[in-house]
Amino acid sequence: MKNRDLGIEETIGPIIFQIDKVQTLRLEVASDYRFFFDDQKEVTIVSFNVIVENTSDETVSFHPNQARLVTNTGEQVDADLVISEDVGGEFLGKVKKEGGVLFHVESMPEELTEVRFVVEGPYDDQFRKIAEERYEYTIDVTK
Repeated sequence: MKNRDLGIEETIGPIIFQIDKVQTLRLEVASDYRFFFDDQKEVTIVSFNVIVENTSDETVSFHPNQARLVTNTGEQVDADLVISEDVGGEFLGKVKKEGGVLFHVESMPEELTEVRFVVEGPYDDQFRKIAEERYEYTIDVTK
């Protein structure tokens, strides 16, 4: 299931945050990689493509690759840091990162109709919040 034109874009302090794609898929896991997934032969992944840009010259920390996902089936899971791309962390001045944030869920793709992507707000190099505490994006994944 794919939703290719999400158009989610928000200015979060000096950060421009976008979620432009989501995909739910069922994957067969190669035997060499099953230890990442508790030895399961097949897994369901919810994958988001995100774009993060720091528009200031200051260092800003923001971690969409540590987001949480809440599904319509009642699951709450943290982003899988091992299989997600490095799209979070310190943004040392005007830096832009793009990549995948992936979640491993127990539900089958066809059971998923709506998900909430929940991410903590950014903070400065003194660990002070520079925007809202938390941001949530509810996304229809049936398209």
